Amino acid sequence: MWFKNALIYPLAEPFTLTPEALHDALSQDQARHCGKLEKQTLGWVSPLGSEHVNLTHALQGCIMLCLRKQQRLLPNSVVKQHTLQKVAEIETAEHRQVSTREKRQIGDELAITLLPQAFTTDSDLFAYIDTRLNWLIIDTSSANKAEELTVLLRQSLGSLKLMPLAVNQDCHAMMTRWVQETAIDAGWYIDDACELIDPRAETTQIKCVNQDLGVAEVQGHIQSGKIVSKLAMNWQDRMAFTLDKSLNLKKIKFLDLVHEQQSELDIEDKIQQFEVDFAIMAEEFYQCIPALLELLGGLKTPASAHATAVTA
Repeated sequence: MWFKNALIYPLAEPFTLTPEALHDALSQDQARHCGKLEKQTLGWVSPLGSEHVNLTHALQGCIMLCLRKQQRLLPNSVVKQHTLQKVAEIETAEHRQVSTREKRQIGDELAITLLPQAFTTDSDLFAYIDTRLNWLIIDTSSANKAEELTVLLRQSLGSLKLMPLAVNQDCHAMMTRWVQETAIDAGWYIDDACELIDPRAETTQIKCVNQDLGVAEVQGHIQSGKIVSKLAMNWQDRMAFTLDKSLNLKKIKFLDLVHEQQSELDIEDKIQQFEVDFAIMAEEFYQCIPALLELLGGLKTPASAHATAVTA
């Protein structure tokens, strides 16, 4: 259950709901199967698995949630194939050419006809609320997937206000300086990968993988004006991840020093395994993320007293 990514959303107000009250709020939007003509559904499931009914799992001030997305698999290529067959039948039977507009209409009608026959697939997205730091942390690298979760969470709660994750230092400038100096601060290390962009044309990207970032080639790109947009970092030999310009943590790896804590415990069942993993992971984030934000000048307080509300 270890998170591989972390999109971090500071909450605008202290989260005061108990895990039981949050469960009750989520219950109105529980996961369900797609209807015959539905392309997808979103809903909450137990983070402990299908054999459990509780939609939250709390531990040490953190509350885990799980969003399930069910989708019907109807590839455009399948609809197109059936459309071409139908068009050919019409043209043969009626001795005429089917117009573009009519082809589009046939395709739309076939998509409706084929949808109930399509297979469904489920995907789960985990997130947790840290009531100590007042953050929502989502295990995804996709802003769109994160938005699906925050929109439904807002719907379930009736209100959810999030502040933008912003720091007092320019993230590009700080990452570029770290690569130039091949050093950060005590306890932090530059790893062997980064991505550089040209600020005048951000579509120009240079990716360095399994590369000593202190070599002349990489340093030359920076001297020519390119800046670092992604940087692989290591925190105290406990966590490794890639930091991007939006302050998202991607490709997270919890290292041996962390997993050694787990190996020292006598774990008896899946629930205990989940709780141990959750507790260790949440504590690492609790220590690492504030330290990272401090490196970047600290969390910026919004100029306006009104936080950004998550909307559909």
